[in-house]
Amino acid sequence: MRKARLVFLCLCLLSLLALIPSGLVLAQEEEVEEVEVEEDVTLEATYRKLEDSYPGISFEYEVALSYTGPEYGSSREFDLAVKAPPDWSTYITPQYGDQRLLSIPLKAGMGSSKIKVYASPPTFTMPEAGEYSITLDATSDEVSGSVELLAVITATYAFNLIPVNDLYSTSATSGKDNFYSIVIRNTGSDTLENIKFSSIKPEGWSIDFSPEQIDELSAGSLQTIDVNIKPAAKAIAGDYQITLAADTTRVTEEFKVRVTVQTPSIWGWVGIGIILVVIAGVVFVFMRFSRR
Repeated sequence: MRKARLVFLCLCLLSLLALIPSGLVLAQEEEVEEVEVEEDVTLEATYRKLEDSYPGISFEYEVALSYTGPEYGSSREFDLAVKAPPDWSTYITPQYGDQRLLSIPLKAGMGSSKIKVYASPPTFTMPEAGEYSITLDATSDEVSGSVELLAVITATYAFNLIPVNDLYSTSATSGKDNFYSIVIRNTGSDTLENIKFSSIKPEGWSIDFSPEQIDELSAGSLQTIDVNIKPAAKAIAGDYQITLAADTTRVTEEFKVRVTVQTPSIWGWVGIGIILVVIAGVVFVFMRFSRR
């Protein structure tokens, strides 16, 4: 009887052990629920903030796009659009190649696709120094994503100083006011302040500027300066060289001018009078001694 009971208990235990794994599997299967994958597109820039200075500003960004879909390998076509400040020019190309893109196909779970975004400020105006926002959008029906790109423009300080009508030579009369004009143009991207004018000249000469100083000259603007060149009163007729310069705390420009000095016409008449007096004196002396 005892053996029979032991055999019966062993059989029961074996039956229970055989049922436990299947019960666990059934319980686990009941707990597993299907998870719906939410569609999404992500955009990530390799470098989202770039810096450049005028002139020749051009910003180039590399952006990776990834699509998450309901099924591995499912595909969607995404429209691409760039939002930039007014009058900026923008376009999109593949990572390799120069075709202009308006859309791009993406497949779920197949990694990222890279594109390049180009942005340039207008060339007909000088952009102010600062930070500008550029946004790239990717949209396919209800699925959309975007990334903000930043363009930092740094200020440049430069100007041109040239004579009016490109006349690098002029004439002047010794001891007299002689007027000459120059032009200064701000070719940088920011306002120039406290522009002062100076000159290098021969001894005894005076050179005056009107105005003597420009407090502010905005980017892209120009101003004409009148210059009074007065050679020394005793300057001998001939060619001389002077230097006209303009400078700020940031930049200096200068150019040289050849000045041809002429003596005043009155001295010509004085010289003629002296010659006539000398001739008359010689004639008078000759006639006087001839009578004797």
